[in-house]
Amino acid sequence: MATLEAHEVIAGYGRTQIVHGISMEVDSGEVVCIVGPNGAGKSTFIKALAGALPVKGGIVRFQEIDITRLNQEIRARRGIGYVPQTQDVFPSLTTRENLAMGAYLCKKHELKIRQAAVLERFPQLKKVLASRAGSLSGGERKLLGIARVLMAEPKVLILDEPSAGLSPQYADIVRGHIRNLAHDGHTVLIVEQHAIEALEISDRAMVFVAGRKHFEGLAKDLLESEDLGQMFLGRR
Repeated sequence: MATLEAHEVIAGYGRTQIVHGISMEVDSGEVVCIVGPNGAGKSTFIKALAGALPVKGGIVRFQEIDITRLNQEIRARRGIGYVPQTQDVFPSLTTRENLAMGAYLCKKHELKIRQAAVLERFPQLKKVLASRAGSLSGGERKLLGIARVLMAEPKVLILDEPSAGLSPQYADIVRGHIRNLAHDGHTVLIVEQHAIEALEISDRAMVFVAGRKHFEGLAKDLLESEDLGQMFLGRR
């Protein structure tokens, strides 16, 4: 059974249609990445899945339930976590306060349990608990953005360009965490500008071009395809 499904989804901004009827499924414990050229509709599509953007047509299902018309907050409560490329933390709040915001509906005892579990997964954040998020390095801030969403214990994690602007060291750390999350049973859907590195940690991949899906299959097959590599991944 697919955890997250999209059927002929149409999305865009105002009257401008950017995503033209894309379908996909993501299963539990699977990492699926979406790659393609700039302007292909990758981020628009996942925003529509997360509820950050209205779905203009088609259906989105989560655990076989139609969530197409639900807003982002309700989708988050049901188990869909979304980490945008930017504005993924509250810069004026401390790391500890950001984590608490991720589980604001929890009772105090449960909040402590979840925070301990998240910090065990992201030990890099332990030393900056009292620091304001706006003062963190790019890598620390991205880990906090992911950790904050994980505080709500989502079943699906949707990540938009998680390694954008990060040092190679922190980009590797983030990718390692993504793979570990899937190993622990999370469903992970990512859009990533560093396509080759993302494909290396993914199970399946999709290629978007001009708002349409042009390829779907195993990530390793895309990595090994010279034609698709030259066209979409910038290989020579």
